[in-house]
Amino acid sequence: MDIGVFIPIANNGWIMSATSPQFMPTFDLNKKIVQKAESYGLDFALSMIKLHGFGGKTEFWDYAMESFTLMAGLAAVTEKIKLYASVPVLAIPAPIAARMAVTIDSISHGRFGINVVSGTPPGLAARDHAQSLGAHQKSIDIATSGSDLSDIVALIMPL
Repeated sequence: MDIGVFIPIANNGWIMSATSPQFMPTFDLNKKIVQKAESYGLDFALSMIKLHGFGGKTEFWDYAMESFTLMAGLAAVTEKIKLYASVPVLAIPAPIAARMAVTIDSISHGRFGINVVSGTPPGLAARDHAQSLGAHQKSIDIATSGSDLSDIVALIMPL
């Protein structure tokens, strides 16, 4: 049996509470956690993927890092621990995920794997779908109005 750590790549980690410690995700925080896990002999580190937070008073998971990019960075600063990024198959095309995985596997010298996320709980799926529909419609409206591409990119990836 392998034992690992589910790293906190979104704000406030795994506890949805206003009374628990509040923190923002950073590379340095996750580096410290994964290097400590590696020093203790844990087998793997797994990062989630979260595209929308819950909002509210604590803004739970409203701020999150991207799983593959974070794991690429961690691959360069660790030596033994296996690293798993999560990929939402409905959001990232398989050929892109495969290319990213091969690249990170090269950086990690064979210590990289993928956690395939094929769905989301029904309540979250409805909320995420409703939010993304509005952004998609705005992108379509801009694209058909003759605006330049930078307007569309800003909607998809807010600066």
